[in-house]
Amino acid sequence: MLALLLLIGSVTVAITGAYLQTQHLQDMADAQANSITRTMRTPDEASGSAAWEYASAYLAEVQPGQDFHALRLENVSVDSDHSVHVYLSARIRPPLLSILVPDGIEVTAHGSSRLKTSQGPSTD
Repeated sequence: MLALLLLIGSVTVAITGAYLQTQHLQDMADAQANSITRTMRTPDEASGSAAWEYASAYLAEVQPGQDFHALRLENVSVDSDHSVHVYLSARIRPPLLSILVPDGIEVTAHGSSRLKTSQGPSTD
């Protein structure tokens, strides 16, 4: 019975760790997209190449901590309604699972934010 409880506890800790690290990557993608839209001041600046430059600079400034290994900026795009989309990927090493999966688990995240094109309160 004790072995079963330890197994259940270990699986719970591993799943929770993976979830929290994945959420941290998601938060990072959202913050990065938001930062890009705040950096762009006009819709004329809203191009894919400018967004990529801002995203790369943001990623260089941010300290991702020990949660991520091989953190990469996969794609940055700006669509026709001036929404910025950021795609990140990284390898996470959840507690207790690193023994079974020494290279970690590949996770991805997508963050988006829309460039505000008018002054005044938002009507969205």
